[in-house]
Amino acid sequence: MEMGDIKGYLGSCMDHTCPAGTICVSAPSGTMARYSCLQQDNCSIAMFCPATSDICVCPMYLVNGQEPVSNAQITASSFFASSYVPSNARLNAVTTETKCGGWAAINNDEHQYIQVQFNGLNNVVGVALQGRHDYDQFVTAYKVFYSGDCVDFSTILDTNGNDMVFNGNTDKDTIVTSMLPSDVTALCVRLNPVKWNEHISLRFDILGCPIRKLN
Repeated sequence: MEMGDIKGYLGSCMDHTCPAGTICVSAPSGTMARYSCLQQDNCSIAMFCPATSDICVCPMYLVNGQEPVSNAQITASSFFASSYVPSNARLNAVTTETKCGGWAAINNDEHQYIQVQFNGLNNVVGVALQGRHDYDQFVTAYKVFYSGDCVDFSTILDTNGNDMVFNGNTDKDTIVTSMLPSDVTALCVRLNPVKWNEHISLRFDILGCPIRKLN
């Protein structure tokens, strides 16, 4: 199927790479396996078959987008000092005299995480990741956990049923967007760094669609 520059394909985002300037969105599990490359700058025209009501056709930023979460809704396993708190980790945050442009964990180990609780249930489709604003510190690989109640969490898995490790940043400034293999429904999402450059520090956002806007 093809509608202008919007294409729908058999397969999934796990197996294909979309052209520059588009994002990959998979059909949800239980439907005919398809994915689509959608233009981020003109999402309103993005339509593809099968057009089911639970596909997140036009993802938005859920942390700092049209309906941003409060600072209290962004938490973490730890933070290095009061100027490195989790709420500083919004995408494109900058360093000021009183705060760091990013979250920094107190320890560099694989038990650290940053978490966001959304304003409601969302279909989550991807993660946007960025390094610390003022130092060459960034996460190079991470896992994603999600929960419908912010108590019991599941890990995003790869096609072999193993914890999926997403590629992170290669510098502190570039935003790297990674799409999930399929949409998940979540109230909370955690990012768990497993590799990093110099120190665990990051800025981030989550891509998805509020459930109430899908119907």
